[in-house]
Amino acid sequence: MVTQSAGRAGRGDKPGTVIIQTYSPEHYSLLYAKNHDYVGFYKDEIKMRKEMNYPPFSHLGHIVISGIGEDAVVKAAKEAGKLLNKLRGDDCNIEIWGPSPAPLSRINNRHRWQLVLKAVKEEEVLKIFRDFNNSAFLNLEEVSVSMDINPLNML
Repeated sequence: MVTQSAGRAGRGDKPGTVIIQTYSPEHYSLLYAKNHDYVGFYKDEIKMRKEMNYPPFSHLGHIVISGIGEDAVVKAAKEAGKLLNKLRGDDCNIEIWGPSPAPLSRINNRHRWQLVLKAVKEEEVLKIFRDFNNSAFLNLEEVSVSMDINPLNML
């Protein structure tokens, strides 16, 4: 995004100026973007992703629970977390993060909470999604539930 934004600065042959406000000016992604070193960025990023078992070395599942009433959303998110842990059982190959407020915790007057699943095999996430989908949990009237496998964003 930084490189893309910088590429749009200026007009025609006239150079532009890009100002980036950050708490982490020394972050490797910014340093690589500043130097237009895309290969270096990829090498560091893919190494970190492999060490942390992040995609593409794993698969993510994203569940968002939203609704008008904040209390109902929080309660449903906590219940969803308990149910997901029960469905996971003793399978330590699946990590469950959350529930927690979504990064964009309110959109169009709807409160949003999320849970994230991480597993090496996509089938493991799909199985929990199927079991979750077949549970009575999704019959709640006050909240909506959305599920996404390998989401493009998790805002």
